[in-house]
Amino acid sequence: MVVSAVQPRHPQFPWFEDGYVVALVELDEGIRIVTNLVDAPEAADPIGTRVAVRFTEFAGDLVLPLFAPEGP
Repeated sequence: MVVSAVQPRHPQFPWFEDGYVVALVELDEGIRIVTNLVDAPEAADPIGTRVAVRFTEFAGDLVLPLFAPEGP
């Protein structure tokens, strides 16, 4: 579940597209992780949204756990 989220404006990381969302996600086990929220509606407030992990490969050997809203 998304606990907190922010959309940074500057500086941009080279491997993320402009407009990315940094989120604090609380896992069902109680652990919290800072990650990126992907495929979320831009105008929607993501706080409280249940999410699922998606491992994404960048630059060939960098794999990061990103999270996307659960559901259809």
